[in-house]
Amino acid sequence: MIRQNESNFRNPKATPCRVFQFSNSGQYFCYCDSVRTVLVESTTGKEILNVELPRTQQILFSPKDRLMATFEPYAVYGGTHLTTLIAQKHVILNAHFISESFFHLFSLISIFECRNSWKIQWTDDEVYSIRLCGSEILVHKYNAFGELEVIITQI
Repeated sequence: MIRQNESNFRNPKATPCRVFQFSNSGQYFCYCDSVRTVLVESTTGKEILNVELPRTQQILFSPKDRLMATFEPYAVYGGTHLTTLIAQKHVILNAHFISESFFHLFSLISIFECRNSWKIQWTDDEVYSIRLCGSEILVHKYNAFGELEVIITQI
């Protein structure tokens, strides 16, 4: 069993685990402890990525584990007074994509839909990915989530 370094240990009662997921191959393990989202190598326990994403609720890995995606609930932060809300409205990006090659966040997008329709689906070779957005299916190529290859409407 792999033990965490005492300096990195967090009291599980103070920071409960929100979600955890093994990659498809089992090489990686990711979890969110309500403070951070952490990716570790399963066999060694080596911490590969540690980012402050305390609200992560879902974690996905692409078929070949080249990408990891995390989802947080959609939120808009701002004042309660109408003029303050318009002037200071701040949308939190709630979908994060992490590349295996450099283990860094490479794409952030805001997904407004409910938590069940955000899930990205990839082809086996990971060239194309699709996601549902309202009544449209959005198709992306080479994980360029800021660009659309095709939009299939009125489903």
